[in-house]
Amino acid sequence: MRTIGQICPQTFYDYKMTFNNIKKQWEVKDKQNFTWGAGKTTKGAIISTCNQGIRLREIDISQGYVPIKEVIEAIKD
Repeated sequence: MRTIGQICPQTFYDYKMTFNNIKKQWEVKDKQNFTWGAGKTTKGAIISTCNQGIRLREIDISQGYVPIKEVIEAIKD
C-alpha cells in the first residue's frame, strides 16, 4: 500500500506498540515482529523497551495512552 512519497507512521517508526490478545499484555515489536518489550500496561511495555536501549522517539505509541512524563521519570531513575 505504500507508494513513493507517501507519509505514514510506518515510514518514521522502527517499533510499534500493540496489544496481544492471547497473552493479554502490551508489546513493542520491530518490523521483523521481534518483541523488544512487554508489560501489562502501556507504561510497562514502553519502560521495558527503553531499558533495552531503544529510544522513545523510535516507537509508534498511537495504539494506546502512554503517560510520557511517568515513563521519562522511571527511565531517569
